[in-house]
Amino acid sequence: MEEQSSLLSSFEIPEKRYSCEPISSGYIHATYRVTSGNTPLYILQKFNASVFPDSETVYQNFLSLSANLISSEYSQYHWIPTKEGTAFIEDQNKDLWRLLSFVPNSHNLESIKLKSQAFECGRVLGIFHRLLSTADPCSFKEPIKDFHDLTFRLHEFENALKTGLSERVQKMHSLIDDINLLAAYLSKKPTSIPIRVCHNDTKLSNILFDKNSQQGLCLVDLDTVGPGFFYYDFGDMARSIIGNKSEDNYTEIRADMNLDLLDAMLCGIKASKLILGKEEIESLSYGLVLLPFLHGIRALTDYVQGDKYYQMSFPDENLQRAINLIEFSKLTFEKRDSIQDRISEVGLRII
Repeated sequence: MEEQSSLLSSFEIPEKRYSCEPISSGYIHATYRVTSGNTPLYILQKFNASVFPDSETVYQNFLSLSANLISSEYSQYHWIPTKEGTAFIEDQNKDLWRLLSFVPNSHNLESIKLKSQAFECGRVLGIFHRLLSTADPCSFKEPIKDFHDLTFRLHEFENALKTGLSERVQKMHSLIDDINLLAAYLSKKPTSIPIRVCHNDTKLSNILFDKNSQQGLCLVDLDTVGPGFFYYDFGDMARSIIGNKSEDNYTEIRADMNLDLLDAMLCGIKASKLILGKEEIESLSYGLVLLPFLHGIRALTDYVQGDKYYQMSFPDENLQRAINLIEFSKLTFEKRDSIQDRISEVGLRII
């Protein structure tokens, strides 16, 4: 990792002997853990400007967010400037690189096994939104336009079916009936929902835990932060916690969910003292159908177009991921009434 290590001299950090090792998680950026001795100190990332073309918006959103998240209840990491005072350095290939501080003694989880872990996920999400409840969503720009917009994603998918790789279109044909069923339900969007500053990518791998206490620390991967609805963040987190298999589990196991973990996550949100509107609470089961569906449609669109967006480890990975996500979305659709009943029973704080 000589090339990556040589980049570090451009950042405002102490001169030490550092080593870089790749981190395999994440679909968008190439990420490296920077250590000195055995101590992880930084995260070095090759920034994917094709996914986030407006890097300045990502940086400014990060600064605005950080100013609102100062609290003893919530850990933060920092964006480390270059020696010239800029947010990124550009290498000889015109690629952008950035350096972030490493949250001490932290790790993330591959799956949730315990209700206490699900509780901590909900608590971190609730604290994040409570601290941001006074922030003006209009002061944050959309880093990716229409990121969670259902109409846009379906239109994008329909265009891909017409112009994409025909042999791949044939392979995903069995999903069309479920896609149409879910799209019809999701087209009836909740109304009177306030716009909040949202993370917009709250999957389990983006939650850090303390290695010793297993307490939830914070959310990471803040590039997607921008205006949105609470049910976006709730649905994305819940779908990655309560499912019996992750989107990257390509075994034949049928999708199922653990509603006890959902209860625990909801109790964590309640413990965070986040206050939600009545309509927001009523929209949460909708969010749990929407988010896996959106991720599935995005994966299918990318698959049909030749895997241009996500990093792939084998040719049909996008298709397999989409099958898992849409299967889970259909399951939450079929159980949406019992899910909403569970949400109501927890008694989240209402404005």
